[in-house]
Amino acid sequence: MEAEQTKENGQILVDKQKLYPTWEILALIIGFVGSANLVPELINLLFDFYANIQEAPRSFKLICIGIYLLILIVMASRHLYGIHVQHSESKENDESKFKRIYRRLQILNFIRQFPLSLFNYIIFSTYKVFSYDLFTRYGDWVDRPDLFNLIGRFRIKGKTIELQYPKNFKYLLVRETIEGSDKFGDTKEVIWTQAPNRFLSATSWLGFGWTIAHLNYQFKLFSKIILMLSFAYFIGFVLHLLDILNLRLQFSGMDTIWKAWIVLLLILDLLASIGLFRKKAWGELVFLFVAVAQIVVYTQFRSKFGEQEFLVMFHFVSIGVYGVLKILEVWRKTGETTLLSGSINDV
Repeated sequence: MEAEQTKENGQILVDKQKLYPTWEILALIIGFVGSANLVPELINLLFDFYANIQEAPRSFKLICIGIYLLILIVMASRHLYGIHVQHSESKENDESKFKRIYRRLQILNFIRQFPLSLFNYIIFSTYKVFSYDLFTRYGDWVDRPDLFNLIGRFRIKGKTIELQYPKNFKYLLVRETIEGSDKFGDTKEVIWTQAPNRFLSATSWLGFGWTIAHLNYQFKLFSKIILMLSFAYFIGFVLHLLDILNLRLQFSGMDTIWKAWIVLLLILDLLASIGLFRKKAWGELVFLFVAVAQIVVYTQFRSKFGEQEFLVMFHFVSIGVYGVLKILEVWRKTGETTLLSGSINDV
């Protein structure tokens, strides 16, 4: 590394730096030449494609070596790019630096919101949304404890729309400009089902979560799912009762482990059903315990209890749906607690 220095007002300043590829690039080249033939064997060892690598077709080996070469090229390019960035850093102005960082943030944001990207494209194309952003509330929005501190902004057909998400999950707060103007009108409470707000609100991670929480609040989804689970586990209790009475399975002919398992499920299913129906926390704990226990038993001890794919899938889905709605319910109650504490402080 060489450095060229200039003097300005008696101070020594670094004008630019000349950086050259180091031994790391040479190591990559040597590594490729020395280990290229081992790559197909390594991949074959990991994935067990062929009983003997010598029997593998030539195309398979070429593909493996080609992919390995591509990875090395990417690594080398990244290294050289880092040298280039360091070399030109002193010459980079604020605008180019901003654009470089902005491109990087765009890529990261796309990866983070990838599940919403296709949905965003469809909605934006349908409603001709020309720009979109999610940003922290600024000065002309009053800092209110009943609102989330993020705003969704959309540019639609010459006017700008901003969505604010209240913590009570009841209505959207919307304000917009007149076409051709940059001044916002008054903030209005808008019903979520009003188009295009119901679609626009779901095009960001906050808006999507708020929308699901709103639907959970409006349609009492969590309570309904809890009641459905209560009913399902009561059916399980009835089925196990029939097993003990030899009306479904031959309980009397089972071994000790099977009998103990049936009796345990009989008791736990009844407790889970009662607890869920009464909306008790212990009922949810019993439900989770039974679901996880059956998943473990029916996947790890299939030789003993046989294939129970339907029950395993049912419990996976039940835990997944319950977990999502539970998180949204906790989020909603946290918002209500914030609103309540804010009201008390105001008094």
